[in-house]
Amino acid sequence: MVGTLNAPAPPAAHAAPGRRLRIAQVVVTYPPYRGGIGNVAHAYAEGLRARGHEVDVFTPAYGGAPVEQPGVHRLRARVRAGQFALLPQLAHCCAGYDVVHLHFPFFGAAGFVAWARARGRIARLVLTYHMDAHASGLRGAAFACHRRLVLPWTVRQADRILVSSRDYAAHAALGRLADLQDRVEEHPFGVDATRFHPGPAPAARARLALRDAP
Repeated sequence: MVGTLNAPAPPAAHAAPGRRLRIAQVVVTYPPYRGGIGNVAHAYAEGLRARGHEVDVFTPAYGGAPVEQPGVHRLRARVRAGQFALLPQLAHCCAGYDVVHLHFPFFGAAGFVAWARARGRIARLVLTYHMDAHASGLRGAAFACHRRLVLPWTVRQADRILVSSRDYAAHAALGRLADLQDRVEEHPFGVDATRFHPGPAPAARARLALRDAP
């Protein structure tokens, strides 16, 4: 279900045989919130734990989320608006891990993680570039400004940049940063075949009350 940090990965991301890594997943949303980026982070966290690694998740706190969830740290944002969350404490929270995995975009937080890597507080930073952010009006202008001024510096702090496909990476804002292409790895998002698989058609038709309909 989950791609691990496979070849070629930065030296510190290679686990020696039997070595247990401490890994931090940093993400803007996390289940039970329904969102693609959070679901990918959850799949990584569970898959890496199943492989014997210690994984902590850092994500903003929001109403309705579980108060306690093992290994999930919901941080109170200084400022929050939609999926923007100002979390300067991440620079401290992420220190000491073997690998920090930042899921981008994460407005209000990614810059603090990148700053911690630039200052040597983070040993290795892996960044999954999920998508460009686009909108209209003032919000779109803010996204465009971020792409020009903040995004290049942020992603340059990453030791490895994971993308769902090289084709997408080439046509996204990331593709305009030619000096980073040797750090980019294609990691297609996996599918849990034990959960998503074809079943018997008659049972599915009965469950959906289709009967003889096409």
